[in-house]
Amino acid sequence: MGDLLVQAVSQDLISATDIAKRRGITRQGAWKAAREEAAKGADWPRKNEKGEWVAPLSEWQRLFEKRKK
Repeated sequence: MGDLLVQAVSQDLISATDIAKRRGITRQGAWKAAREEAAKGADWPRKNEKGEWVAPLSEWQRLFEKRKK
């Protein structure tokens, strides 16, 4: 049961590269936003075991809405 939960959560995480493609921005821009947010001590985005920045879609949306202001 625990393995199923982990798989479900990991499927809901979107990488910085994927969110960059969706938003039409550069991968570097998405990574920069992720690094800056992580430096502030935010829970999301996080680096996964492959070293990629990942977060749920809602957190990416929150991050980019905050950066627009």
